[in-house]
Amino acid sequence: MKKFLAAIIALPFWMDGCARDVAGTTEETNALAFWDEDKNLLHWDVIDGGNIALDAKDRQVLAGRVVLGKSSADGLARAGIEYDVSDKDGNPSDLSDQSEGLCIAYESDFDVDVQLDMGDFVNASLDEDLPHVSMHSTSHGVETHCHRWSNFRQDHSDGVVGAVAAMTVRSVRMVFKGMSGENGNFRIERVGKYEDGSDFLNQ
Repeated sequence: MKKFLAAIIALPFWMDGCARDVAGTTEETNALAFWDEDKNLLHWDVIDGGNIALDAKDRQVLAGRVVLGKSSADGLARAGIEYDVSDKDGNPSDLSDQSEGLCIAYESDFDVDVQLDMGDFVNASLDEDLPHVSMHSTSHGVETHCHRWSNFRQDHSDGVVGAVAAMTVRSVRMVFKGMSGENGNFRIERVGKYEDGSDFLNQ
């Protein structure tokens, strides 16, 4: 599991040439790989503190089973997965330079918060008030939800809003939430760019 950096970086960083190897591609930044819809569902990791068993990563979907543990102060329990979009030195990426927002095609037995983690909390926990959008549990198959960066907000703060947070992201998180002891499944079929008029919006 990756460790979260303690220091917040206040100024936006543009993605530079720092890179890591991504299987089957030339070297590219984590953020660029994040937008590669042919491969991006294979590179999510379980966040420390959550009980999620991911299905085998040789499929073109991101799926798994969630068991929710102890509740937080707000009465909800959480477990999550994340995609590291920082460069190899841990510097954040500017996702807003690549897209107007984020679209996700998913099924889930739980409500889901999609969070932008800027890495500014020491040992960031699953219930930190990060800029996020909320998506409800599904009951009739796959749904597609699209969100502009400006829709990402914190619940209890007037601090960093999504349009700013998207410029200094270290990881994108999907946090499943419900009552302690609940268990269920999720399936993410597609993660891609929000672009006005894109085919993704109509699926």
